Amino acid sequence: MLIPFLAATLLTPTDNTSAAQACTHVRVNHSVRATTGVRRKVLIVSVGQSNNGLMNEPGDGPAAADFSDGRIRELSQGIVRQHYTIAPVGETHVFQHPAQDDSGGVCMRLAGAKALLRKYPAIEEVTLYCGAAPNTSLAVAADEWAADGQLTRDTIGWCSRFMADHPDYRVVFWSSLGATDAVLGMDVSVFQSQMALLAHTLRTSIPGAANACWIQGDMPSDLVDVVNHVQPGNGTLFLQAQNTVGNYIPNSVAVTVFDLTTYDSRHLTANSLRTFGVRVGLATSL
Repeated sequence: MLIPFLAATLLTPTDNTSAAQACTHVRVNHSVRATTGVRRKVLIVSVGQSNNGLMNEPGDGPAAADFSDGRIRELSQGIVRQHYTIAPVGETHVFQHPAQDDSGGVCMRLAGAKALLRKYPAIEEVTLYCGAAPNTSLAVAADEWAADGQLTRDTIGWCSRFMADHPDYRVVFWSSLGATDAVLGMDVSVFQSQMALLAHTLRTSIPGAANACWIQGDMPSDLVDVVNHVQPGNGTLFLQAQNTVGNYIPNSVAVTVFDLTTYDSRHLTANSLRTFGVRVGLATSL
């Protein structure tokens, strides 16, 4: 059953009309408890695959929704950089420095961060960490998003250094994972256990992230059909698992993209990415 998501109590949310409209696209599986102390700065840790990143409809130009906001900043993970860099956002999307999935397109995280700022206007600053990368997996052998995978280690390293220097931030996680593993035939029970382990590892390894809000995105209907064609039934099973994330990850919220449009049966169009971002931002509790 779809029910309205629960707002945190420490920062008073606004934009109730938009929030109410977004409720029908947000599945709340477990209430997200407020943390102690008011922190007016937020680190958004993005993990997962391309729809959580910058893959977008080719040729889509910048829209008003993509313009920069001085309160939104980037935690750079450029390949040759030894230390993180905080930089103002660009004019069309967040990233000015190399990121793993920076194709120069529309970013769901920028729309999401703006929605979060509308919901909690007392927030002074949002910093985004881009960890999402295309076609990545939870499988241990892939050395990507397993608990000890390279992308997981990178995320912990970058974000831990940031939080050590910025203890006044609170942490939230935005995730979209499962499509690659579903196509490769992973059993859905393994997916659930690996997702739970990833969430636990990130929450316990990054300072200030214990019990942090976890947002889980699912798959567009076109992608579910693709997975079912390759691995009969697995797309549907993984979609159900993504939408019931509260059964295996505490303090989590499922946000659907099932009804949104793709341009290649896999990746969301630019407008769909913006809509996804708004849903995620409004579903995030502090």
